[in-house]
Amino acid sequence: MTEPKRIRPAPKSVRVEPEKWSRWTAAAAGMPMNAFIIACVDYCIGLPSLIASKILTDDDHRALTKAHAALGAGRIPNNLNQIAKALNEQALIMSPDVEADLKEACGYVISIGRIFHKVAKSMRWRP
Repeated sequence: MTEPKRIRPAPKSVRVEPEKWSRWTAAAAGMPMNAFIIACVDYCIGLPSLIASKILTDDDHRALTKAHAALGAGRIPNNLNQIAKALNEQALIMSPDVEADLKEACGYVISIGRIFHKVAKSMRWRP
């Protein structure tokens, strides 16, 4: 059985002065103008999640990738794993203060991971 033919909405047009179009094109940073205009209008009417999923420049990609790599290559997750291993082997005795600090540090690492996951999902970014 064949799928029904997808019906596309009729195209719309916008009249814009050349100077304004040039500014829009520069602001779009390589993004298709149709998607850029839709994202900007959505943002203006209060749908910020839609603009986040549309506008992500090459510089944004590089910055996010660099930050994500720095988190993964950083010493904090590795150090937390080493502390957990020592605790599991009972080679380290934990006081209540140390336990509270470790829980706080783990919470920060988890929060940062969730932020990257949210960014990746909303902006269609792949680390």
